[in-house]
Amino acid sequence: TNKVRTDWGRYDTTDFVPDVIVITLGTNDFNAPAYDTMNETDKTALRARFVADYVAFLIHLNNVYPDVHIIVAYGIMADTWRMGASQLAVINQANETLDGLVHGLQMVAGGSTHPFGSDYHPQAATHIEAADQLADLIETITGHLRVRTNVSL
Repeated sequence: TNKVRTDWGRYDTTDFVPDVIVITLGTNDFNAPAYDTMNETDKTALRARFVADYVAFLIHLNNVYPDVHIIVAYGIMADTWRMGASQLAVINQANETLDGLVHGLQMVAGGSTHPFGSDYHPQAATHIEAADQLADLIETITGHLRVRTNVSL
């Protein structure tokens, strides 16, 4: 019952051009109970489709916003063991076309430096640490300096 939005014309992309685009996709797609019950052939096909569709999406974003760097963030749900190779494939394949405009960010995993929050989700301290990782990468890519420090618990 999920729908994919294909009517890009509804948003005027000339109203605002971002300095950087940050995307994190795929965590729930591969943590769903149905994924674990799939056979390896179907899992491989699903991962290949994920990579192909994600790369196509990044190329589309680049067509809309040429020269804007894109950050592909992943791993905060402690899912790198399951998704890391696919995320790296997305980054590498997209960069073959986009000349290094795509950057990977493996975020700190929930449960690694701070205990898990509710139902194995990262808690606030993990999000704060991941936000600092993201801010550091954005500073490196854009040269923009932070205007304030992160919150603390």
